[in-house]
Amino acid sequence: SYRQKELTSQEVLSRTEETHTINIRQADRQEEIHIQSREHNTKEQIDSAIQSG
Repeated sequence: SYRQKELTSQEVLSRTEETHTINIRQADRQEEIHIQSREHNTKEQIDSAIQSG
């Protein structure tokens, strides 16, 4: 029935919160990957500098 499809504001709120949490996690993961790749690049730059020096 129509009433069953209607979400209570509490349900909407918790779903929004859930989505928000997922977005934050994804952003954190992106940041983590970014930092790791930056550290990796820095390490390679240092290694090549040592080799050429």
